[in-house]
Amino acid sequence: MRGMPTAKTITMTCLKKWVSMSQYPSPRCRERVASPGLVDWESPRPLSLRAIITTACNHRCSFCFREERPIENGFSGEISKEILLRAASEAARHNITRLRLTGGEPLLRADILDLISSVTTTVPIKVGLTTNGGLLNNMAQDLFNAGLRSVNVSLPAITRAMYESITGQDNLENVLGGIDKALQVGLAVKVNVPVIKRNIDETGSIIGYFLRLPDVVIRLFSILEYPNVSHQDHVPESDIYAAVIEWCRTANIRHEGPPRVLIRPHRRVSGTACDSCMHKTRCAENAVAIRLTPDGHLKPCLLNDSLAVNFSSMESAAFETAYRLATNLYNGR
Repeated sequence: MRGMPTAKTITMTCLKKWVSMSQYPSPRCRERVASPGLVDWESPRPLSLRAIITTACNHRCSFCFREERPIENGFSGEISKEILLRAASEAARHNITRLRLTGGEPLLRADILDLISSVTTTVPIKVGLTTNGGLLNNMAQDLFNAGLRSVNVSLPAITRAMYESITGQDNLENVLGGIDKALQVGLAVKVNVPVIKRNIDETGSIIGYFLRLPDVVIRLFSILEYPNVSHQDHVPESDIYAAVIEWCRTANIRHEGPPRVLIRPHRRVSGTACDSCMHKTRCAENAVAIRLTPDGHLKPCLLNDSLAVNFSSMESAAFETAYRLATNLYNGR
């Protein structure tokens, strides 16, 4: 019918309203675009601690920002267990309830099981892990036994050729087997789908594949325009939403229960520390986190290294400074 708004135009209306009001789309707006119950925007997450425990990775993803890059030039290695435990303890003392182990690829650490066990048995904090999944098949049971209860698996494609072209590795089948194994041993699984123009057409197939596994949540997000992700590769979250909704309608998806597909909207952070930042025009994080780098720094901001606080001496005052900066960013101060 002439004049009938499409899923994409409705989505853009919602996104513009959300951006202008610095909040998420209203429930009424969501109801107009979402497949009932299946798709939703990801809610803002509370402040967390992300420990980047190694610089090593067995994948070479084309879009990777290399979050594990050290503050100190020339550093290459792993964070010590002592610094990790102290940071986790300080986080818990500041009422931070979640610690996520990332990398690089955290499962490449020879002592990963000891790290997880040491934290889960001594610090009152929930421990999760983000992995590319290549080693998960053989380690899932040991990870669960060590005290891990949740994993986020990065999966940029569901076809072999696309997966290899993005990650540089031909091990998609092994990753999918690792996800199955993680579910079998009792780990909660969330599949993270970074979306760029090359793989946006696979988002529907990824969702369809994992809908057969009732306990898996699929999270899609737009890659920010980092130096190695140009505007030609960048996909706005509105386009991701429109692509998912169109797939849901084409596939005639009907869903009951909690949302299974979450789309992360970028929330423009603001505050005193952001006003003069060179990355201000392209910075947008849905969740502000304190990142513990492999060389012992605490970063309250992903892009602005000038805010990093040296934590190598493991002093409470250093964590307090990073916590205050991160809290101010989170609250727009």
